[in-house]
Amino acid sequence: LALTILSVVMNLLAFIPYPLIYGALLDASCAVWEDRCGDRGTCWIYDLGLLRNLIHGVTTGLLAVSCCFHILVWYYSKRITNFYDDEGEEEKEIEEDAVVELNQVEYPEGHPPHGRTRTTSVESWEFQNFNKMANVSDPH
Repeated sequence: LALTILSVVMNLLAFIPYPLIYGALLDASCAVWEDRCGDRGTCWIYDLGLLRNLIHGVTTGLLAVSCCFHILVWYYSKRITNFYDDEGEEEKEIEEDAVVELNQVEYPEGHPPHGRTRTTSVESWEFQNFNKMANVSDPH
């Protein structure tokens, strides 16, 4: 959803208007237009000095506006103090540490005494069932 919104905004504010803006600049710098039956045709000769000034002036102006918006974002983003909610994570870590400490107090080994422990992979349920299915004798 975020990428879709970004794409829509970029198309509306950048990719659609820029050909219209720079096309108008090219038309404004034309010195001699073709005449077709009283209608204006294509441009034959451009005033290169005017074209250069228009292109660089508009580009510089748009970059200045962009820089102003970047500065505003930077200025107002300083007000955000806890964007990632790090305080909540610290509380969770403290709670998890307390649970681990309780387990260690109740069970010095870190697990209940009735818990299953396996010393080798040969004793595993998967290994024993595989051996039964494959008709392999017990390795012991």
